[in-house]
Amino acid sequence: MWLALSDFVKEIKGSSAHHINHGAIKYPLAFVWQGGYGVFSFGGKQLDDAIAYVLNQKEHHARGTLNPALEHEDRDDNQPQIWRRRCRHTLLPNP
Repeated sequence: MWLALSDFVKEIKGSSAHHINHGAIKYPLAFVWQGGYGVFSFGGKQLDDAIAYVLNQKEHHARGTLNPALEHEDRDDNQPQIWRRRCRHTLLPNP
């Protein structure tokens, strides 16, 4: 059985939000994922470097040693570029 990546992400986001909102731990505000997702593809030889980069991403941001190829956002959708904070769990586009 094959599953499109977009369908997989949709299922993960939906089920995790449902679990958070209806699970044992109750939050005062509803948890909602922001729209979209990012995907990177690596070959076996690049996997160790990719894992190390993600594990040290906080340090890369603090020191300004980012890898532009891994930090670039290539938007091909019609989502607004400006975001506003609606609650502590969610970033939603401006209306």
